[in-house]
Amino acid sequence: MILRIFKSIQPTTIVLIFVFGGLIWLRSIISPSEVVFSFEADPMPLAQLLYRFLPANTILSSILAFFLWMIHSFLLVRLNTKFVFLEERSFLPAFFFILGSGIFLPLQRMNPVIISSLLLLFAIERIFISNRQVKTVFSFFDAGLLIGIGSLFYANFIFYFAIVWLGLVLIRPFKWREWLSSVIGLVTPFVFTASYYYLRNDDIIDFFNQCIRNINLPFEYVYFDLPVIIYLSYTGILIVVASFQMIRVFSTKKVSSRKFFKLVFWVFILTIGFYFTIPSASIELLIFLFIPVSYLLTNFFLGVKTRWLGEILFLIFFAGIIFIQFY
Repeated sequence: MILRIFKSIQPTTIVLIFVFGGLIWLRSIISPSEVVFSFEADPMPLAQLLYRFLPANTILSSILAFFLWMIHSFLLVRLNTKFVFLEERSFLPAFFFILGSGIFLPLQRMNPVIISSLLLLFAIERIFISNRQVKTVFSFFDAGLLIGIGSLFYANFIFYFAIVWLGLVLIRPFKWREWLSSVIGLVTPFVFTASYYYLRNDDIIDFFNQCIRNINLPFEYVYFDLPVIIYLSYTGILIVVASFQMIRVFSTKKVSSRKFFKLVFWVFILTIGFYFTIPSASIELLIFLFIPVSYLLTNFFLGVKTRWLGEILFLIFFAGIIFIQFY
């Protein structure tokens, strides 16, 4: 019953997503977390600007972050509406992304990673829209530009530029102008920032050193409570099952759908890889991880043939997050 409701595209489903999202965020809105992440110890330039007007550990910060997260969720739905790579239109991607925000409560406040993740979605859209265009130089310039801007919020985001080049490999025949334009787009925000430092007589070298420090800062390991560990284990099992289902039906999907799923699959692989290889990368990567996971789980639940099994698996997934909030 619950799964059927969130599969639909009725306006009431949007209201329910807001209501459940509010329940998941309620604890953080009432009592914002005091956890300090590595990317907040020495914020990047645009993150400094963000925190100047909106201190992280405030109720207002959590409220605005909640609405930003909701926008993020519905952008996931919009991508499917625009490119139709899932079997049907559904609000399930938004619902899964909202549920993902409840796994680690300290992320439920305004932070630069949420903004960077939004920019990643726009970059993916610019990459994928090139599948329908002949002249695509500016699409890849835009994608690189979005990654560059996001990197001025969250330094590790620069490594997601790999998605732009993977998009070029997966979607486009080789054209050197597209590859070059993506690089120009990436470096443009850094050139403007360095120019701003120069005009203010600030140390430009210190700006680039700050970027390096943000990447190399060690992070403290996060220790989860037992309910969170159990929930993550259950989610991991679902991801494995959903992946096998995707492999089984992959060849039956449209060419454009296969390209899109390959691209978001690489978001998943790169995010896992960044967690283990980038010194400062930590639990905040969950925000990026739930982009591909939301689509993968949606594809799985849309394709479940046994209705009662799908309802039970979905109910456990939903109830687990609610339990974590009040544990």
